[in-house]
Amino acid sequence: MVKDDLSSLTVPQLKEKLKSNGLPVSGKKSELISRLNANSESNNSASNTSKPKSTAKPAPTKTSDSEGDLPFFQSIAANGIASVEIDKWEAGKYGMAVIIFFVMISALGSDTWYTGSHSFEYDEEFFGESFSGTESTEINYGLGELKYKEKITGDMSFSQTVTIEYSEDICESAEDLQCGKMSTAGTIIQITFWLSLLIVTSLLIIAVARGFGQLQTGAVDENYSKIQFWGWNACVALPSLGVIIYALITFSFDTGELFEGEGSFGLGSTWWMMFFMLAIFAASIHNSIVKKMVELVKAKMETK
Repeated sequence: MVKDDLSSLTVPQLKEKLKSNGLPVSGKKSELISRLNANSESNNSASNTSKPKSTAKPAPTKTSDSEGDLPFFQSIAANGIASVEIDKWEAGKYGMAVIIFFVMISALGSDTWYTGSHSFEYDEEFFGESFSGTESTEINYGLGELKYKEKITGDMSFSQTVTIEYSEDICESAEDLQCGKMSTAGTIIQITFWLSLLIVTSLLIIAVARGFGQLQTGAVDENYSKIQFWGWNACVALPSLGVIIYALITFSFDTGELFEGEGSFGLGSTWWMMFFMLAIFAASIHNSIVKKMVELVKAKMETK
């Protein structure tokens, strides 16, 4: 209400308005009008200041230290294991890579890649005395040497083990041992395994370095997907190729040359261990295919 409107009111009417607004009612008409005007201006000011201003809500500030921006291992160190989301299949791949690393190291020093054995029972007389028992012979081929074991049990007891390197003259002169053929097979295994170990080591080092925030720029970062693809495929393909070639070479092993053709020969425990371990390693690397197969099997089982 403006001042001219208030002037047209009588003193009792002005006092009534003052009373309704909780204001003093004493004084002259001019004072009553001034008091009402002052109260009206005060109410308008309060009304304007109480209206919310249309301002944009500030967006939360992101910092480089936010949980999502931290590299894997740094996030674990800063916020604990619960702060990171772990892909079980990816973790399984790296875990299998560590296992296969130590398995291949162990296999390189093994002497049971290919084995041959023969045994027979004897019953003979010496100086008027009868002797009987079992005589057994075993040959274990490694990658750079073979072990010849001979054992006699029964009335007589005898045991000996002789280690012969493929490069020794005795191995080359004994054609029935076929050292040249087994040396070639062993060399192929060693080359493919050492190359695979080098690649596995490089991939693990790169993964750990990136987990700590390193190698996030430059050639490695730009080609990281290619390094992963070719690296993982190479580190499983190379030893697998070596194992297959080794088996093909041993298939041509002339078993008739040893034990007069009566012995039993075959791929040793180390070869079979590497065959199955590399199959599991390949499955962990190509886990996307494995997951699809698992889902397909589950779907078929649910429909039955």
